[in-house]
Amino acid sequence: MLKQTILLAAAAALVGCESISGDNARVSAQAPTAPELAAYAGAHKYPATQPAKEMRSAAIVNRDRGVIKIYNFSNQPIQGADVWVNQSFVQHLNGIAPASAPVVIRFSDLYNGLGQQFSSQNEQVRTVQIESNGNLYTLEGPAAD
Repeated sequence: MLKQTILLAAAAALVGCESISGDNARVSAQAPTAPELAAYAGAHKYPATQPAKEMRSAAIVNRDRGVIKIYNFSNQPIQGADVWVNQSFVQHLNGIAPASAPVVIRFSDLYNGLGQQFSSQNEQVRTVQIESNGNLYTLEGPAAD
């Protein structure tokens, strides 16, 4: 009976495995939903007053597939990053590992502060920037895939 109780408690803990970080962002194994992505964009403003720095990273755009691949060429991880496209559309990433496979961002996961999806706009990707640890970085590119 004790064994069953422990297994049931462990299963319940795994099912409800969500936590809230300092900025009330949801952390879970599931991808954020469209309303969550739009709400995040609505709550975050582009850091227009921050001077942009350079980072050893690049953005590669595949318009046909509707994705942006972000490569981190540095030897340091990028943690808690907001990826800004055209200074308007944003998606939060928990991190980008150094010198590894790219992180892929779908156009359909990028929203602006008005709740508009990048994929529904007739816009080209002109700039890709990362806001992390109080700094704004401009990525090389974007180049076409």
